[in-house]
Amino acid sequence: MFGRSKSRTGASRSPMKSSSRSSSRDENTAPTARPQLSPQKRASLKDIYYEEHKLTDDEIKKRHERLGYDPLDKLIQSERIALNEKKSAWTSKRDRVGKTQKQLEEMHKKEYRDRVRTLLREHIETMAELGIVFHHTFRKDRLGFQILIARYGEEGREYIHVEETMPHSEVWPGPLKPTDELIAVNGKVIMEPSQDRFKDLQKAILRCPRPLKLTFIHGERRDEAFAEQEERRAMRGEDKVVRTSVLDARAACLAAARAAAARETAALDAAVA
Repeated sequence: MFGRSKSRTGASRSPMKSSSRSSSRDENTAPTARPQLSPQKRASLKDIYYEEHKLTDDEIKKRHERLGYDPLDKLIQSERIALNEKKSAWTSKRDRVGKTQKQLEEMHKKEYRDRVRTLLREHIETMAELGIVFHHTFRKDRLGFQILIARYGEEGREYIHVEETMPHSEVWPGPLKPTDELIAVNGKVIMEPSQDRFKDLQKAILRCPRPLKLTFIHGERRDEAFAEQEERRAMRGEDKVVRTSVLDARAACLAAARAAAARETAALDAAVA
């Protein structure tokens, strides 16, 4: 600790002498105003990590292709490791401050969730600076897109991946496209979705009253994925036309065969008569 500074006094004091100098600041002089310090902006994920790698905005948009695991993946991995290290404290009945195993577990899990939620919000802000975040307020009951759980690599975070968009959707052919990420529902970030809770999440989204505000982040190959989707859709349409023509031709052949059989039967009946 820092102690207070003390003035040193001598054995004898000399009487105070009046100085001929005037005070350094006249009583009529206005005090010098202190310069106002502007509040410092908190460093974002972009400032901390992407600037370190000297990535351009276009390269950040394809960050997994360039970096493998992106900063958000790595930070959430670190938080998972830290949470697992804290689990050793849960095995003892009480810690130093008297918290029980259950209390420690709940406290550490809450800290983990709060930290992950903060990282996800920072991620949204960083991507929004690049112009690749968009919101849409759905008013129809049918949303018109399919989602699934996806993961970047074996240890990356799990997220809600847009698999396909339908022509009847409010956001087809854009702004929503395949590979986009659904990151928030009515302003609440989606926290680490899992396969166990995926069906519950789907039901919750479908049952939410309209209007429903969803937040998306552009996927890294969304334009290519959309083109592939529409090509598959066109091929399915052509296949349907082909199948219909084949079935029609088959039906015509069967009808002709039945007509020929009927004529033969009629001819036999006439001959017998």
